[in-house]
Amino acid sequence: MIDLSKLDDLTADDYQDAINLTHKQDLAFNALKRAVKRCEETGVYFYQVLETTYALNGNNVRDVVGTEERIHEAACLQYLGYPSIKITDGWADDSHYIILHDDYQQPDGSEE
Repeated sequence: MIDLSKLDDLTADDYQDAINLTHKQDLAFNALKRAVKRCEETGVYFYQVLETTYALNGNNVRDVVGTEERIHEAACLQYLGYPSIKITDGWADDSHYIILHDDYQQPDGSEE
């Protein structure tokens, strides 16, 4: 259960400050974007299911389709091996809210 009483004094600006990347995080994220671009330039086809992103050879794979368009059982991705990385938290298209760590401190100079 989330203790909402701690959140009463936080404004949208406070939340924005809390989610802004640090300089080191920004550098790392930009490196990730460059790596994704290099992957795409070499033909990597990214396929995502919920929180996991998979890499397929896009020089051979045109598309990934659902069960309603089943082509051949041997083509089912659940039975094949391929690299993956979990870099997201899987969500649909509803509203999403952040929950700050219990020890979150507002930056100096903010109203408390």
